[in-house]
Amino acid sequence: MLRSVYIKFFFTAVATALFLFVLYFIPACFFTGLDESLLWVAEMKEKKQVYADREAGPRVLFYGGSATLLGVSAEENARVLGVPAFNMGLHARLGMNFLIQDAKKGARKGDTIVFLPEYELFNDDEEYSQMGFNYYRIFDLPTFRTIPLKKKARFLKFFIFQHPFDSFVNFLRYRHAKPGGTGYGSNNISEYGDQTILPDKIYSGASGGFSKMKVREPPALERLASFARWSEANGVRLIVSFANMAVPDDLHEPGTKRYLENLVSVLRGAGIEVLGAPEDFFYPHTYFTDTYYHMNPPGVQLRSRQLAERLKKAGVGR
Repeated sequence: MLRSVYIKFFFTAVATALFLFVLYFIPACFFTGLDESLLWVAEMKEKKQVYADREAGPRVLFYGGSATLLGVSAEENARVLGVPAFNMGLHARLGMNFLIQDAKKGARKGDTIVFLPEYELFNDDEEYSQMGFNYYRIFDLPTFRTIPLKKKARFLKFFIFQHPFDSFVNFLRYRHAKPGGTGYGSNNISEYGDQTILPDKIYSGASGGFSKMKVREPPALERLASFARWSEANGVRLIVSFANMAVPDDLHEPGTKRYLENLVSVLRGAGIEVLGAPEDFFYPHTYFTDTYYHMNPPGVQLRSRQLAERLKKAGVGR
């Protein structure tokens, strides 16, 4: 009798442990790393591509991180250039390689890609960022399956330190969020892919830091050079330019000038078409909102008009 009680207790304990493991494992697989930023990116990315694919002819596509999303008006560029234009900007934390692959998937023959990476991304040679990896794992399983197991293992530690149930709560909270307000979200994206509601404040923090950067070949140079070769082979024009940025605090430091001049030089030396110089896209802090990359409406209009005029002089549009 006692033996049967022990056996029953053992199997009950095992069944309970398995149940608890499954209860943890399922959210861990599908929701760990799923925060509001990633959900926002996924919904926005899908919506932007739908808008862009409605246009059958050649398009001008602006790719980059949130400096593009919150710094470029594709609507204004379409007006000046006389051709359809779409803002495909997402989030810099996705990584340089993610943004490049996204542009390759989204572009087609006859398009012009204007690639505007944040300055930090020029030093990003990682194939996958944590945010990019989580995007593939949760929203793009075909791509996730192509990632070698060894590279997947690099990110497994995050499953231990991030609580999946928090991510699940974020998922539910975001799915039931109401549109509007000044927060970033797919509800605020226009048919051009532009963010239509921006924070109403002026950025007052620091900017720059170029004078302390090493003057060297950017780690991401080969990725960009490969992107340029891919574009030429596929009938796509690739133009690399620079993110809008609040005037750097160290703009007049000798190290800043050396770093920025070297950046332009090595990009052009790698056979990449470059539009302008970094200094052409520095603006007063009064044109920025919550970071030195995110512009307010007057800043977006000024930057977009200048960008469109430069693109037109480079032969883009009609």
